[in-house]
Amino acid sequence: MTQQHPEGVSPEAETELIPVAEGLDSTLEIPVVEPGPMSPPTGSPVTMPPPGLPPTSGGAGLWLGRPEGGILPARRPSPLTRFVRGLPDQLPAVVTVAVVAVLAVVTVVSLSLLPRGDGDDDRSTERARPTAAVAPVDPVSITSFDPSGGSGFRSAAQGGWKTQTYRTAEFGNLKSGVGLLLDLGEARALSEVALDLGPGPVGVELRAGDQQVGQASDYALVGSPVTAAGEVRLPATSAGEHQYWLVWVTRLAPSDGGFAALVDDVTVRASTGS
Repeated sequence: MTQQHPEGVSPEAETELIPVAEGLDSTLEIPVVEPGPMSPPTGSPVTMPPPGLPPTSGGAGLWLGRPEGGILPARRPSPLTRFVRGLPDQLPAVVTVAVVAVLAVVTVVSLSLLPRGDGDDDRSTERARPTAAVAPVDPVSITSFDPSGGSGFRSAAQGGWKTQTYRTAEFGNLKSGVGLLLDLGEARALSEVALDLGPGPVGVELRAGDQQVGQASDYALVGSPVTAAGEVRLPATSAGEHQYWLVWVTRLAPSDGGFAALVDDVTVRASTGS
């Protein structure tokens, strides 16, 4: 019996036999077509489905499986996602700079609000502490002091007190020094003794004691010896209270072809609370 093939199918194509259905006169042969790869629509990318799931009609999309075997349609990007993707590449750097600036401002404000330490309080107290006032003190007497028995200091015609003229600055090796003894009448604590040594330079030191004695070494040295000219201030705050204060000259200055010392404008100062 000659087999008839459906139109458009060659006799050489592989066929399979379909059992005769009830009510049909003969067997119908249908060509067997091998499944081939699907061609996506032009311009539309396709995401292949997992094995065992059929593709969605219409082409592209995400293949999301459900437990019951259904397929979810592809989700479009959310507005937030599209906004973030559209931000410029420079945005992270701008954000970093802004964060650093904010942190710097917060740090400065925090430091300004911190309580000050004890050191600042101490300095504030020192600045607020008033300076102790001083006032001149008039000695009861000022006399020449010369342990060797010489003339010591004598009143000068131009004012003040002046020594004799010696061959050397060390009193011609005749004595260790001469001085002016200040008697305050009572024990007083002094702040300083100021004087004018003229053209100088003259070696001088300040000493103090509670009794009138014959040697300079019997009076305690106050401060350090100095060699100077013009106005000199000898500090006395560390000496305590004493009635006698000795301005002791140990070296003479050149004068009239020899050496002498001129002391003028002796001023004694004490704190007002003394």
